[in-house]
Amino acid sequence: MLEQLLNLGRKIIPRSIFNFFQPFYHWLLAVLACFYYRFPARKLKIIGVTGTDGKTTTTTLITSILKEAGFKVGMINGLEFRIGNKIWLNKPGTTLPGRFQLQKLLSQMVKERSSYVVLEVTSEGIAQYRILGINFAVTVFTNLSPEHLDSHKTFEKYRETKGRLFKRLKAKKTISVVNLDDENANYFLNFPADLKITYGIKKEAVFMAKEIKFHPDSTEFILSVKSLGKMKEMLQKEVKIILSLPGQYNIYNALAASAVVFALGISLEKIKEGLEAIKGVSGRMEEVKKGQNFRVFIDFAHTPQAMQAVFEAARKMNPQGRLISVFGSAGGRDKIKRPFMGEIAAKFTDFSILTSDDPRKEDPKEICNQIEEGFKKIKKVKDKDYKIVIDRRKAITEALGMAKEKDIVLILGMGPAQVMYVGEKSIAWNDKRETERLLEEKQKEKEG
Repeated sequence: MLEQLLNLGRKIIPRSIFNFFQPFYHWLLAVLACFYYRFPARKLKIIGVTGTDGKTTTTTLITSILKEAGFKVGMINGLEFRIGNKIWLNKPGTTLPGRFQLQKLLSQMVKERSSYVVLEVTSEGIAQYRILGINFAVTVFTNLSPEHLDSHKTFEKYRETKGRLFKRLKAKKTISVVNLDDENANYFLNFPADLKITYGIKKEAVFMAKEIKFHPDSTEFILSVKSLGKMKEMLQKEVKIILSLPGQYNIYNALAASAVVFALGISLEKIKEGLEAIKGVSGRMEEVKKGQNFRVFIDFAHTPQAMQAVFEAARKMNPQGRLISVFGSAGGRDKIKRPFMGEIAAKFTDFSILTSDDPRKEDPKEICNQIEEGFKKIKKVKDKDYKIVIDRRKAITEALGMAKEKDIVLILGMGPAQVMYVGEKSIAWNDKRETERLLEEKQKEKEG
């Protein structure tokens, strides 16, 4: 009720005045939410995961390992909410919920006696004080590439906002986990923490993946752990992991999750069980099988860096086949990245179909035209190397229709989303559901 009154006032106050007082408005909401729910975070051990890509999968992997180790865990990420054994979709799609909803969820986790809570933390959530009142026991940095520059204005300000999560590590017995292979690693390692743990594949880190082997349906590697600073009893150890998640980027996610729980006292054996228990993450390189002789994957990748990682993973699955991609870019945000998305797709795929992806109040044709600039930059030819099909259903239909044996179709950008935002409306939409239906129709036509 209180939040509704404040939001009503937001609508009444002239926009220019509201924008000036906006930081105070967000702070006030956060303070009121904490008091209303009596600061539930104080009774929980909270793990925060931030970065540009990999947050949802990393939080899911951390949760899986902790559950396998026998702990009751709460989780909040862009995909779903978990409190004990209760799991439900994050239908609003707001990765980190608003202040009152977040504090309410944390309060419920206290009542369920959760030992740990794993949060996916966004830069917007940090900027809007949604994590106010939360003392994190562990913070994780996955990676960083330009995103949300429409609101943060510069990459440096975007990074500084992410850094505020690590700046909060003031209490004793706090842990920071950082991807050493990312060029911004030192920025995050400079923040104080009782224990700092690095992970990586290329640089010599505490947690490393060695002897990596990519298979069509899994990734195999040796998880290697060095002696860990103050925890001198932790001598170098190794364990073989068979991860049912494709791609090198998922190895990074697994390393991050492993570092977190190992520092919390979980054995390598339990880490192995927890990682291998995950057979897939909804909307993250999720395969759709309906009897077709080619492969189809749904993925949430919506940044140039994430798209490249997905393309590289798909190419390793079957280097003989073609890569066909279907993607767009969400309206009302991150316009600067669109040509780069086109350039990445042009370099790594054999054919791309540009289409709608939550256009909101923007013209989807104009969004596709901006993506198209990336294809033009490297001299790709329209209708030969790519095409524009605004209707997402028709775009997917065309991609499935042109796919042949050994080809891989990648449907990117919306992942597990249940709606598409067009103008002022939200239209029921889910990439996996629509793709399954289209493949079934294709199969019936073939049989008939």
